[in-house]
Amino acid sequence: MQYRKLLSGDTVIEFHNSWLGEETVTVNGREVSRKSSVWGTNHYFTVREEGEEVNYILTTRINEGFQVV
Repeated sequence: MQYRKLLSGDTVIEFHNSWLGEETVTVNGREVSRKSSVWGTNHYFTVREEGEEVNYILTTRINEGFQVV
């Protein structure tokens, strides 16, 4: 399921996760990171924006209510 959608200029970053803990990050429809996690993890990826390489770290974690934040 799509959990979060972020916009950075013309770049669309989407975070998806499943109830089994499979997390996926896509940028403009292309998968850039996939990890399995129960308590959260860091997704590292690079995107070309306006001719330059931009590094991202998308961090997920579980809060005290067992929700992904």
